[in-house]
Amino acid sequence: MKIDGQVAGRVKDGKQETFEISPGTHQVRVRLMWLQSPTVEVHLEEGAEATLRTGPNGGLLQAWRIYFAPHTAMFLEERNS
Repeated sequence: MKIDGQVAGRVKDGKQETFEISPGTHQVRVRLMWLQSPTVEVHLEEGAEATLRTGPNGGLLQAWRIYFAPHTAMFLEERNS
């Protein structure tokens, strides 16, 4: 996982991780081998937290993304609490 262009850590398949970052607006992106998600902007107020989820973007019919649009092969979205 990258936050503001810097590697923040790894999240293993099926697991969740917590990353502490300062309040403000941050750019977040996840990557798996050569595949990656589009960048998501997350805005955090003081003391707030955000929960994100990620996974493959689309089913079998979207598998073309792996080769022709690897930067869209995964989704990353903020999950409502």
